[in-house]
Amino acid sequence: FVASAMFVAVSFSREEREENAAAILDRMRQKYGKHMDVTKGLFVVTCAPLVVAYLGLSMANQFVRRRGVFPCSKPPGEEGSVFTTRTREQVEYMKSWDRAKVFTYAIYWGIGFVTLQVIVAKLTVVFLSLIIEK
Repeated sequence: FVASAMFVAVSFSREEREENAAAILDRMRQKYGKHMDVTKGLFVVTCAPLVVAYLGLSMANQFVRRRGVFPCSKPPGEEGSVFTTRTREQVEYMKSWDRAKVFTYAIYWGIGFVTLQVIVAKLTVVFLSLIIEK
């Protein structure tokens, strides 16, 4: 995987990589557009703690930029924004989701995880104990 990524990074210019990534995302949206809410629900379940940490780091970054602690840091962007420009765009994108549908799928993913982690694990122990007794 690392070798593939390095090959792509060296073989194409930045513009070509961005065009290829945009083309791939467009094809995915066309092919799987109806099922993207399921993927977003999985993202909510698995990455929620990371997203909270990311938002906190973005706030800290913006605070440092506003205070001018490091003279070589980028300008803070829009006035009054708590987050950096990129994070604000990502938050706006997440706000555009159909949250009720995404959170419903997140709950289904959670039920699936609990089912696989608890119920299947317990049944495996019971099944193996039955095999040992025979």
